[in-house]
Amino acid sequence: MKIITREFKIYKYDELSSGSKNKVQNHFWETTLDDETNNLQEEFKSIVETEYPYFEFPYFRWSLSNCQGDGLSISFTLNLFKFMDRELPKLKQKAAIENLVYKVRSKGNRGRYCFSSRSDIEVEYNNEEENSKLTDNFTNNVLPVIQRKYMEVCSDLERKGYAAYDYLFSEENAREMSEANNYTYLEDGTMMNEYE
Repeated sequence: MKIITREFKIYKYDELSSGSKNKVQNHFWETTLDDETNNLQEEFKSIVETEYPYFEFPYFRWSLSNCQGDGLSISFTLNLFKFMDRELPKLKQKAAIENLVYKVRSKGNRGRYCFSSRSDIEVEYNNEEENSKLTDNFTNNVLPVIQRKYMEVCSDLERKGYAAYDYLFSEENAREMSEANNYTYLEDGTMMNEYE
């Protein structure tokens, strides 16, 4: 029987070439992406429940890879009373509007794209024909504010998502992960700790 022993040069992250560092960054991106996605779901839910409690039962869809159709949209049911109370405190006829509107919800973007759109907001009325002036009041003074707030929230969460994913792929993250876990690498960026 023959035993062959090989020697390897072992590198810390900062000692690697830029190409090898890129391989390490890719490794951390691929191995932690699912965890980061789950963390973002929880973070986004917490933000909405705390800052926008009128968006009830939120569900988030996003694609953040800088491609056509990328973005973030939210499905939710709107608590109209809470919304008007918080976002439109001086609005008149709140109770009448609340009786007029059966449901306001966001369907999110259900197609192959994830971006948000004002048309994601859907409204169902109780007796729309019976009070056209009230319907006009809602359509002209309340619905645009709902749509604007929806777009603002989606845009804010999209920025947060891009920042989280950018950090996940960053050199800073790779360096911190390497130092915190005492990871070492072969010259090509292959993690040596996996073979020890």
